[in-house]
Amino acid sequence: MKVGLAIKPGTTIEYLAPWANPIDMASVMTVEPGFGGQKFMEDMMPKAGANMIVSGSTIMRNEDPRSVINLLRNVCSEAAQKRSLDQ
Repeated sequence: MKVGLAIKPGTTIEYLAPWANPIDMASVMTVEPGFGGQKFMEDMMPKAGANMIVSGSTIMRNEDPRSVINLLRNVCSEAAQKRSLDQ
C-alpha cells in the first residue's frame, strides 16, 4: 500500500515538508476541490513537478478525449522542460 497527499492549488509546497518522509507521493491539484467540470489550471504544472497526472472530468466529459490526453501530455512535457532549464 502507498500513501499520498494532495494539496489545493493555493497551498504552498512547504506545507508538505512535515510529511515528506512518511508519504510516497504528493499531488498538486489543478482545480479547486469540491466539484467536477472545472477548467484545468495549467499554471500549476511547474509547481507540481509532475511525473504522473490524474484526471477525471477533463477527459471523461470531453467530446474528444484523445486530444485532451495529448494536450495534458504536452503540458506536462513543457513543464518538465521548463523545470530542467530553471535548475
